[in-house]
Amino acid sequence: MRPTARWWRDEPAEAEVEVILDLIRAIRNARSEAHLEQAAWLATEVAVPSALGTAFEALRPAVERLAHARPLDRRLTRDALADDPDTLTAIAGDLEARIQVAATADDGEAAALERTRLERELADQVERLRDRLLR
Repeated sequence: MRPTARWWRDEPAEAEVEVILDLIRAIRNARSEAHLEQAAWLATEVAVPSALGTAFEALRPAVERLAHARPLDRRLTRDALADDPDTLTAIAGDLEARIQVAATADDGEAAALERTRLERELADQVERLRDRLLR
């Protein structure tokens, strides 16, 4: 008897990914409702509990790209989020995001942020390749 697709599903992982997708939708909807430029990269803090930490970190590059959130800083609790009047709040279940709406970075700072992101992404890819080679 051949196993069906149901046997290969990781339902807890799917649920975690769905929560993170809900966060992306909430961020994008909040930006749209506030009439913010969708293509603009905005600094964003998110409160992600430890239980979702692994899934969030694995999906961080996708969250950054899809929500145009850069830098994207993770906090463990909502209380740790910045309480700034120049932020927009997006809530998705147990997750909350604070989006910086005031332009705070000049071109030099934006370039430095982009370089840091690219270095982090490159380091992640190098680590994944190392893991594959050492298997």
